[in-house]
Amino acid sequence: MLKVMKCKFLYSIVLILMFVMTCFSQVTLRSTKAVANPGTIVIDSIVTAHFDSVVSAQFLYKWDTSVVTFIDIIGKEKLKLVDSTNFFLKNISSGSFFFVYFPSSKITLPDSASIFKVRFYVKGKKGQSTVLKADEDIIKQQYLEIVQDSNNVTINRYPNIIPGYICVQECLPNSISTLDDKKIDIFPNPFSNSFQIRTDLEDIVEIQVLNAFGQVTLNLSKQNIENQQEININLENHPKGLYLVNLKTKNRSYSQKLIKEID
Repeated sequence: MLKVMKCKFLYSIVLILMFVMTCFSQVTLRSTKAVANPGTIVIDSIVTAHFDSVVSAQFLYKWDTSVVTFIDIIGKEKLKLVDSTNFFLKNISSGSFFFVYFPSSKITLPDSASIFKVRFYVKGKKGQSTVLKADEDIIKQQYLEIVQDSNNVTINRYPNIIPGYICVQECLPNSISTLDDKKIDIFPNPFSNSFQIRTDLEDIVEIQVLNAFGQVTLNLSKQNIENQQEININLENHPKGLYLVNLKTKNRSYSQKLIKEID
């Protein structure tokens, strides 16, 4: 009888933990993707999704010093950070700094909120690029970790990392440039159920829509695109949040972030 009661108790604990775990979606950290000219300044805005009930956050932020030079950290944004206690900048010369955040209470941010911005001077040559991403250094005990808390149950979770990059003048054929080209217009943003893509491009070969976890939620090949100048994308049955639209032509690709909201 005692053994049965112990089993039931342990089973109940497991169910409670499973319920708590399902209450949280995986925190996402996403960096900027940019194409820039030498001698210009680029700002990487580190944005989040599912940043819910966070009680601590820490990660190593890295870049290639042969391509860009670190200038400073600006726009403390939603977290109201204090430089001296949140950023450990002693490894700037080698292309990294460590970010640590321990708020006095649980923090929840809206999707696509910027937690901080890093300003770089582009010094690389044409065709060079650097990845911008959150990472960790086990040897130095600088861990990649987002801790969430609910009803006094602490959940340690690795965040979903979507790296960004800075590419000098031109990227490789398969890389992604931002949608600042006037030939392409994606609207509305935010959207509720669907959005439009209007363009004068005639060589679109594929359109992909990715969610905040980097998963492909919609894929349209050239054969499924009837009118390349005006395309309607319906995401009515998809959850609200951050989405990334990738539009590929024969020679290059374009990317734009969109936010789905509820009416």
